[in-house]
Amino acid sequence: MTKMPLRVLLYSCLFLVTTHVTSTHAAIVDYLTASVTVNPDNISTTSSDGIVINAYGYHAEFTSSTTAKVYGPFPTTAGQRGLQIFGVDIDIPLTVTGLGLLAQTTGSLTPVEDDVETANYQPGFDNILLNASAPPGIQFALFTFSEPVDVSQVVVGTSIGTGDIWAAGGSGPVPNLTTNFLSTLTSLGVQKHRDTVSGPQATHNLSGLINIDYLLIGTPPRNNDYGPLTADGRSNFFIDELNLVPTTIPVPAAIWLFGSGLLGLVEMARRKKAA
Repeated sequence: MTKMPLRVLLYSCLFLVTTHVTSTHAAIVDYLTASVTVNPDNISTTSSDGIVINAYGYHAEFTSSTTAKVYGPFPTTAGQRGLQIFGVDIDIPLTVTGLGLLAQTTGSLTPVEDDVETANYQPGFDNILLNASAPPGIQFALFTFSEPVDVSQVVVGTSIGTGDIWAAGGSGPVPNLTTNFLSTLTSLGVQKHRDTVSGPQATHNLSGLINIDYLLIGTPPRNNDYGPLTADGRSNFFIDELNLVPTTIPVPAAIWLFGSGLLGLVEMARRKKAA
């Protein structure tokens, strides 16, 4: 049997270690079919890469052009998509799917917003007011990840209005969203995406969300601008999918030092044998 040279064997081992440490692959978290655990203030699921993802729902009411009061977190859950005919909302459930904020009990969302109507036939994140006296508001989801990830895409589903969204993300601990909400969004940098495709789903390609520990996705304001959020008409959607990968972990310096030391020993042994 032909013996493999020690140097070749060593390089092969280093290659395998490097590949194991740095390789990643995309994971689509499909909330249409994912197995989830419902907790008191969030739902939890695990991606194919073993990343635990917790999803929280929030409702924000604007008290001025630069300030907002945020309610939450609330657990997100699956809801019913409905039908709109000639601009009239028809309360006929078509499917139960995706992530939505469905706080149905009066007063459970805010003192003046119960979201009952939205829960019946509109996607669960919306910028629609319960009545004319309700303060202008939006709804958004917060995702936290058990390890840093790169998020490249979100798919939202809607049957009424549009699936226009804004998105932002960051690393480290999640900021306190119940205080300084708009200034926090400004510091994170908000990206806006329009729903330009006619159909039950809209795919939004996200950019710059690299090595993040948390992700925010929400509806834009309906009629006026607030801080970094710009008005974009009626928006309501479920969150159907997230496309993410674990952030690539660089090979620790210790591995390279270990490999260099082994190469040095091999070279010393070779020279000793030649002498």
